[in-house]
Amino acid sequence: MQIPLAQVVKTLLLQSVPGGYWLALCPGDRQVNLKRLASLLGERQMGMSPREKVHPVTGYQIGGVSPLGTRRDLPVLMEEAIMREREIPISAGRGGYQILIDPSLLAGILAPRLRVLAFTDPRDPGQASP
Repeated sequence: MQIPLAQVVKTLLLQSVPGGYWLALCPGDRQVNLKRLASLLGERQMGMSPREKVHPVTGYQIGGVSPLGTRRDLPVLMEEAIMREREIPISAGRGGYQILIDPSLLAGILAPRLRVLAFTDPRDPGQASP
């Protein structure tokens, strides 16, 4: 099944300064605007979490981070564009495995710790993607 990149959702572990963790759900064709996100959240600064923190914080390996079943109940940020999709694939907790889910259903599951915001920009084809 071929799924457009804009419909694929990546789950990223972000860290605020001085040190809170957040999961960000971002469409595959977009990148997180960290300055905008920090401003929206009232945080001084946001950045990608160091790679070595991903497993201890989420319980998942890089490439398999899911917003569901994380080791800690982390706050989740969902790019609002995701809500316009009929169905999205999210990581099933292991690299290469995906769950297809209605984004409204996912939002309902994550509701107690979810915020839907506009925090991404189109991805620059020459840059790595957060």
